[in-house]
Amino acid sequence: MNISSDIRKLRRIHAEKRMIPFIGAGLSTPFNIPNWDKLISMLSEDLIDDTDIKDMIQQEVSNKRYWDAMESIKKFSFKNDFYIQKTVVDIIKKQEKEAIDHNYSDLANLNAPHYLTTNYDNYLANNMKSGFQPVVLSDSDNSTQDLAMEKDGKRIVHLHGILSKPGSIVLGKTKYDEVYSDEKYVALFNFFRSGYTFLFLGFSYSDIYIEYLMKKYNYIFNDYHYILLANPTDEIRRKFMDEYNLTVIGYTVVDINNSQEHIVAIREILNAINSNEVSGNF
Repeated sequence: MNISSDIRKLRRIHAEKRMIPFIGAGLSTPFNIPNWDKLISMLSEDLIDDTDIKDMIQQEVSNKRYWDAMESIKKFSFKNDFYIQKTVVDIIKKQEKEAIDHNYSDLANLNAPHYLTTNYDNYLANNMKSGFQPVVLSDSDNSTQDLAMEKDGKRIVHLHGILSKPGSIVLGKTKYDEVYSDEKYVALFNFFRSGYTFLFLGFSYSDIYIEYLMKKYNYIFNDYHYILLANPTDEIRRKFMDEYNLTVIGYTVVDINNSQEHIVAIREILNAINSNEVSGNF
């Protein structure tokens, strides 16, 4: 596949104000925000006393069984959802730090019509120049149509909650099923179904959320969308296309754990989408 041709298509879609960045946790790594693996492990350490139970949860995390790990934490900690949500907020606030470099300013420069994010933090809004209002979809009293319509203002839609509202934070499969069955979520994705193209970034090839979203709303994601992935194999490219209708735009990093490499590579791609010329080795 000619990746440059995909970027040319995205440039056209972006110029027509039809590209919607869909942002995952990877973009907040420079701020030391823990990923799912680390967050669940830290929750287990904070909430579970039994060493054997903690070892079991860690094994679930190691095997990428995040739903099972979250259910185990809830079951064996004897804590309710709100207690766990507040613990998540405490963990993130203790971990976060200033970032020397990141891609949120690059995303802001795109000036897309709207942004969707699964992140709890507010870094994207903090880097917007003006005109964008963060919205926690589950807390909104407005109709989703009004939230998405450009005449009602540009939105950064937090799908999984935000740190300033602990009760809005979505954790575990039960909560995912609950919120994504809510009419506001259904209406939101129905709105973007017509004429818009998603660009997923900050997600990994093994991200359970991508699989969940594409299967939950497979009738909506029946058009082709795009995802940025580091070092994708041919097998991953085929899997994402065949199972999710997602075109993979790959970029190369030498050290997969080096966030600066990701930042530079993602910046090249976003600049190319936002430019009249294609450049870079992607």
